Amino acid sequence: MPDENKNKPDDTKRGTRLPVVMFCIAAAVYLAVCAVIFMLSDKNERDAYVTSKPISYADESISEPQKKININTASHDELTEIVGIGDTTADRIIEYREKNGSFISPEDIINVNGIGMKLYSKIKQYIEV
Repeated sequence: MPDENKNKPDDTKRGTRLPVVMFCIAAAVYLAVCAVIFMLSDKNERDAYVTSKPISYADESISEPQKKININTASHDELTEIVGIGDTTADRIIEYREKNGSFISPEDIINVNGIGMKLYSKIKQYIEV
């Protein structure tokens, strides 16, 4: 008597494929949504992550400033000499200065968008008013 179960598909294999396929579909949808959100985000926000200088002197091309930089009079190029201040942040400092007037104390720089206490504590020894 021939084995009737021999030609039937194995239900256990079919049952284990479905969760894998569903996971792959969910992962693809998640990545697509993340890509759309990134593309719709503000260009300046994306550039801030790309143009910022590192907060270390491991790269020999970055030198520690020899003198303190006056944040009330510094040009864009002078501001970017401060480790941790990239092009975007330098632009924000200048924009803040033009809109609100001179900084009264070096600590006032934390009022600039993108500069918090953590960054201020790393740059305070290099800035003055």
